[in-house]
Amino acid sequence: MANKLVNVRLSKKLYSECTDVVKEFGFNNIQELVKEALRNAVHEYHKRKGIEWLEKNFGKSKPRKRLTKTEKEKIALGLTQEESKRLSKEFFDD
Repeated sequence: MANKLVNVRLSKKLYSECTDVVKEFGFNNIQELVKEALRNAVHEYHKRKGIEWLEKNFGKSKPRKRLTKTEKEKIALGLTQEESKRLSKEFFDD
């Protein structure tokens, strides 16, 4: 993926504060600070959008009928050995 160049103008005061942050927190330069700040802002935006979606859709899923223990056992007994191994590997192996 090709990088894109973005120019940003900063006031003298903000530039001075940025250089202080760069020195204090070990960034190599202001560009690294800006990229980190943008990553954090984008991450926070996505998190907020996800929370809004969850709040909007909470409780809207249709209720599902849960299988009883007897139904689960009946299904398990009907599996072939290959299906059983595949499911075991899929859900229980790391």
